[in-house]
Amino acid sequence: MLGFLLKTITAKKVKRPPLNNFSKAGLFALFTIFVLANFSARADQQPKPNALQSVKVQLNWHHQYQFAGFYAALQQGYYHQAGLKVELLPWRNNINPLDEVTSGRADFGVGVSSLITDFAKGSDIRLVMSAFQYSPLVLLSHKPISSLDALANTVVMHNGSIQIRMLLAKSGLAPNLQPREISSSGDLNDFISGKVDFYGAYLSNEPYQLEKLGVDYAILDPKNYGIQSYSGLIFTSGQLATKDPVMVKKFRDATIRGWAFAIKNPVEVTNYIVQNYPVNKSVTALIREASALKQYVQVGNIPIGDIDQPKINEILSTAQKLKLITPKEYQLALSKPIIFKPSSSVFNEEELAYIRAHKHFLVADLIDYPPFQFQQSNVTQGLIQDYLGKIEKIIGIPLVNQSSLPSSLASDSTAKENNVIYPAMTAIQANQESYLLSDAYLNFPMVLMGLNNSAGFIQDLHLLNGYTIAVRKNSFPHRYLHFHYPYIKLLLVDSIEDGLVQVQLHKAFAIADNLPALNYALNAFGYTNMQVIAQGIADFRFSMATTKENPILFSIINKALSQIDQSTRQEIYLKWLSQSNEFNYQRFWQVLTPLVILLAFMALLLAFNYRKQRYLSQIYELSYANMIDAKSMKINWTSDAFSKLSGYSKKELLNMPYLNLASDKIPHAQINEIYRQVIEKGKTWTGEIAAVRKDGEEYWVELTLMPSRNIFGKVTSVLATRVDISDRKKVEAISITDELTGLYNRRHFDDCLPNELKRASREEHGLCFVMLDLDYFKKINDDYGHQIGDEVLIEIATSINAYFNRANDFVFRIGGEEFFIITHFEKLRAFAVHLNNLLESVRCQKIENKNAPLGYLTISIGALYCSHDCLPNPQKILRYTDDLLYLSKKNGRNRSSFKVLQKALNSETKPTKEMLCEQYDFESFEDLMDSSYT
Repeated sequence: MLGFLLKTITAKKVKRPPLNNFSKAGLFALFTIFVLANFSARADQQPKPNALQSVKVQLNWHHQYQFAGFYAALQQGYYHQAGLKVELLPWRNNINPLDEVTSGRADFGVGVSSLITDFAKGSDIRLVMSAFQYSPLVLLSHKPISSLDALANTVVMHNGSIQIRMLLAKSGLAPNLQPREISSSGDLNDFISGKVDFYGAYLSNEPYQLEKLGVDYAILDPKNYGIQSYSGLIFTSGQLATKDPVMVKKFRDATIRGWAFAIKNPVEVTNYIVQNYPVNKSVTALIREASALKQYVQVGNIPIGDIDQPKINEILSTAQKLKLITPKEYQLALSKPIIFKPSSSVFNEEELAYIRAHKHFLVADLIDYPPFQFQQSNVTQGLIQDYLGKIEKIIGIPLVNQSSLPSSLASDSTAKENNVIYPAMTAIQANQESYLLSDAYLNFPMVLMGLNNSAGFIQDLHLLNGYTIAVRKNSFPHRYLHFHYPYIKLLLVDSIEDGLVQVQLHKAFAIADNLPALNYALNAFGYTNMQVIAQGIADFRFSMATTKENPILFSIINKALSQIDQSTRQEIYLKWLSQSNEFNYQRFWQVLTPLVILLAFMALLLAFNYRKQRYLSQIYELSYANMIDAKSMKINWTSDAFSKLSGYSKKELLNMPYLNLASDKIPHAQINEIYRQVIEKGKTWTGEIAAVRKDGEEYWVELTLMPSRNIFGKVTSVLATRVDISDRKKVEAISITDELTGLYNRRHFDDCLPNELKRASREEHGLCFVMLDLDYFKKINDDYGHQIGDEVLIEIATSINAYFNRANDFVFRIGGEEFFIITHFEKLRAFAVHLNNLLESVRCQKIENKNAPLGYLTISIGALYCSHDCLPNPQKILRYTDDLLYLSKKNGRNRSSFKVLQKALNSETKPTKEMLCEQYDFESFEDLMDSSYT
């Protein structure tokens, strides 16, 4: 229309009289009306952008850096990219985020660990993420506290957090001495004026404010007493989590991205906060708060925002002990989901495309090994074959044995080694550099079988040094015994049948193999004069494998394997237990008359039932087995053997929370790691663990946890088997523990360091080494006496152990005031920050040392960070860390020095190990952080 109008106005074909002023104005007005109408019409035709989904978040405190994840996600547009329009609702003294969320006035809220007890009491909420992996909450006091007895008859102001209540409970004060608790007003003046004796505060916030005001204070930190909990819990209603899980996941993911940005860019986020929100803190205070909070957001290798169910269970258990919730509320809370988890499909798009691109998958041929896999009437049968059949149904295409593939297809890409599934491989058989192994799906004990009355039950295989044991050539027992018991003579045989013959002929003292395979052979060949003479040696753990060149195929098989639920596994298991007792009637018929066959058959039926029961009993009882429900973490089946081991009756064990059997000495981080591996990742876990009998006596077991998943990929149950190693652990504990501090001693250090180096090299992960020393410790002994000196050593040892308490962390006292740490961090920066936090933590304890330069105790640190391909020998590690510690002391103490050993880049030749490694030295934490290597 505009084009037409312009042509009309500018046309010169017809002569027109000149326009007067009014006519010109009228024409211009007409032109303007047409133009505006045209633009209006076009504007109406433009497509409108998709409306953003409105989301309201209720904060639980004033605007400050503890909510930086939200601010950064807003600033960087992460919420907008997720299709969300997020509004942060300010906090006021009369606002409870729980009420706002459950009423629907807010979609999400921020709360503390008391949310977990609210959930137990019936609040329909889901925890979406945790901003802080452990709480920066402490109690401020007017003077240093050396004992929790100082809490007697005091006034404590806090926000009702569980960790503060746990701390008060740990004081063990009599009822008439209990402190009076009052709700937090949010006004620091209540502490400054002396209205309260103790004030709940964040380490990242109030201490800085008090320092600026010149107010003296001391810190009582629950973490120093082994009390840890989440903080900054972001939650939503159960209704919203069910109704719109996609939006909840988008919000969570965007907020996690926000926190990842915030901890790396504190200045940028701080500027955004002060420019967009009412903040009653200075920019300097916000940046200091950001620096203090970083250690709580990103902890080691734990993903930002992560929430662990075992930690939630522990908080619930503590709440019950403190009578914050009833036993009924506790049990109900364990049976319901509190953590938000969006559903996911079995295979991703890449895996589905891979499956569609193949007509079949190839399976490597196995040797004849009943009852696991064998040929009968030209049909492959057995435990393994049944698992392959289940996997075939899950992935939807055939699994074809290599030997059955037509020669015309032998050159096809499908037939190449990289596309082959290896259905029964053990870790000891696999070349770790060439194969990817799934979680173990079959796990049976390796046993020794000898002639009846040939020997009593053998507890230690070293007693068999010089004896001859029959093993199948290149089998798991062959390699295991050769490596671990080199002085036992091994007679290599081609089959279990051959091995049994050698034992019968007294050419071998016993045969070593898998318990089901041996029992199957005993029944098949009619041997009745043999028995188990040793067990608990090791476990046969069969995994499925592919070459490392085909990770997609490996992922498909591993996921399919995880979909086979426990009931199906049990069905397969029992099917072949029964079949393993079939008698070889053909051989029997050839030697006996028909009448004798009939009589013998009757006798053999009785023997069949007896052996079946004995076999089942051996499987379950030798391994102290029980079954755990993954959702409630309760025992739903147990063996008689475990009942005797634990001291509980089977009736008492059924429905008992599994963690009730664990020792309190097990680090929380280790429980989290086990839970994450078994329940969340669905992987088998094996390790040594402490447990407690009914009478309170501690005992040790080598525990194996085998998870089973349902069709949706969720772990539903866990089979636990054990070997009692209490006697060995008692001897070890005496020999490896420092009597004063309870840490590992120098003797264990000398053994542990080479072993950890070998393990790190084998598993291809780096290691970090730390030598630290107490500055001017001699002055403490001289000024206060050796008893006080010993108490200081214990306190520092406790602090170090609190910072390095993961399952693979080792802390040693190797000299008077000298300690050594072996640990592992993926990132150099995380390692350096963690050490600096430890150094700062010791400073903040302000342990009096009046003749030291600062008037209180500090530590010096020498730290070595090594990649897996640059691990030095033990002597060099000691030399490096000792030199670094000396450098820290030379430069003024109360500091850390670092050396980094990592593989050189752009090496053109294939050099020696030393040539592959580059060294970088940093005389301080600040130098390291300013470098490009973090």
